[in-house]
Amino acid sequence: MVAEDRLKKAKHHLDRLHFLIYRDKAGTMVNPKKIHYELEHFLITIRSVPDYLLEDYNKKYALGISLDDKLHPNAFKRKARELRNEDATSFIKWYEKKLRVLYKDEVCLFVKNKRDISIHRQEVTPVATRGKSFAIDVLIGKPEDFESLKEQISPEEPTTKNITFGWFFTDYRMQDILSICEHYYEKMKSFLEETRMMSP
Repeated sequence: MVAEDRLKKAKHHLDRLHFLIYRDKAGTMVNPKKIHYELEHFLITIRSVPDYLLEDYNKKYALGISLDDKLHPNAFKRKARELRNEDATSFIKWYEKKLRVLYKDEVCLFVKNKRDISIHRQEVTPVATRGKSFAIDVLIGKPEDFESLKEQISPEEPTTKNITFGWFFTDYRMQDILSICEHYYEKMKSFLEETRMMSP
């Protein structure tokens, strides 16, 4: 089904992101635009999985919502009621409930919002940091990002920590982008698998 294809495509971009960041950590010069490209395509593709899933079930339940019409949960619900399709009505209730649970997860909501910004507003640009856990020697991004990150560094922190390196979102520094993307991927994969078990 098409939703599984989208998940596979998202995995491809996640694997490419892993490869590029691993090379970057190993000291091989990697063009930051390549990392930005794979991240942006991962965000776009993974976020589309629930939408493609809805289209899969539009076809399965023969609701007839055309590609010219907007397909969202309310349209699906309306059409299911109109056709008195109880299986489709049960499915969409379950789908909406599971989607709410998915986006109660802080990381999943963050990634969803990043995708929305990337599509509708501006490119999402992560930053690379290298230093002694808290110090920033390398920053790839906008100059104003560097200034705001410098303020987060505590001068009292010891300077004997191991050197670390990672790619981060400037507004979510608790986890690196690979950890965030992996978390979202696994949650979306579970959402898709549960849906298929609930309504094969």
